[in-house]
Amino acid sequence: MSRSQIPGVDISETEVVNISSHGIWLCTHDREYFISYEDFPWF
Repeated sequence: MSRSQIPGVDISETEVVNISSHGIWLCTHDREYFISYEDFPWF
Protein backbone atom coordinates (compact mmCIF):
# COMPACT_ATOMS: atom_id res chain seq x y z
CA MET A 1 0.00 0.00 0.00
CA SER A 2 1.48 3.34 -1.04
CA ARG A 3 1.11 6.57 0.86
CA SER A 4 0.70 10.11 -0.38
CA GLN A 5 3.60 12.47 -0.01
CA ILE A 6 3.67 14.73 3.00
CA PRO A 7 2.07 18.04 1.97
CA GLY A 8 4.33 21.03 1.54
CA VAL A 9 3.80 24.70 2.22
CA ASP A 10 0.29 26.05 1.57
CA ILE A 11 0.23 28.11 -1.61
CA SER A 12 -3.38 29.23 -1.33
CA GLU A 13 -5.06 31.24 1.39
CA THR A 14 -8.53 30.21 0.20
CA GLU A 15 -10.78 28.01 2.29
CA VAL A 16 -14.32 26.70 1.98
CA VAL A 17 -16.24 28.29 4.83
CA ASN A 18 -19.67 26.75 4.29
CA ILE A 19 -21.58 24.54 1.86
CA SER A 20 -25.37 24.76 1.80
CA SER A 21 -28.22 23.77 -0.48
CA HIS A 22 -27.98 27.28 -2.01
CA GLY A 23 -24.26 27.53 -2.72
CA ILE A 24 -20.72 27.65 -1.40
CA TRP A 25 -18.97 30.33 0.69
CA LEU A 26 -15.25 30.85 0.13
CA CYS A 27 -12.91 33.00 2.19
CA THR A 28 -9.69 34.36 0.71
CA HIS A 29 -7.46 37.27 1.70
CA ASP A 30 -9.90 38.31 4.46
CA ARG A 31 -12.85 38.52 2.03
CA GLU A 32 -15.81 36.16 1.79
CA TYR A 33 -17.45 35.18 -1.51
CA PHE A 34 -20.70 33.35 -2.18
CA ILE A 35 -20.94 31.04 -5.20
CA SER A 36 -24.60 30.41 -5.96
CA TYR A 37 -25.62 27.09 -7.51
CA GLU A 38 -28.18 29.08 -9.50
CA ASP A 39 -25.39 31.10 -11.15
CA PHE A 40 -22.85 28.26 -11.22
CA PRO A 41 -24.85 25.00 -11.53
CA TRP A 42 -21.78 22.86 -12.25
CA PHE A 43 -20.82 23.18 -8.56
